[in-house]
Amino acid sequence: PLVNLAESGSGVLDISQDQDEIFELSHRVAVLFEGHLSSPLVASATSRDELGLLMSGVGIEDDEARDVA
Repeated sequence: PLVNLAESGSGVLDISQDQDEIFELSHRVAVLFEGHLSSPLVASATSRDELGLLMSGVGIEDDEARDVA
């Protein structure tokens, strides 16, 4: 499973909207919303509320977000 890969030090790209899964697997998180990619965040220093806001587009179109469309 992905957890074993992550724990062994392998890089894992997980595309998910399940916050439990995201926080269980991730060291860093970034959000893609409508073609804009947020700056990477340290998962352990990110709250569920902060991640939820980014997932709904709040704050993701600021100067630090990158256009990937």
